Amino acid sequence: ARHSDLTLKSMIGMTYNPFTKTYKLESDVSVNYLCFYQK
Repeated sequence: ARHSDLTLKSMIGMTYNPFTKTYKLESDVSVNYLCFYQK
């Protein structure tokens, strides 16, 4: 990202429950996460 001149704008964690087959966004980014970068 740094070499492409991108700036991190947002990062959020994501969990998945295989029993209910649902995803949830949360603040914990230790395993799965989504990032939003802007040029």
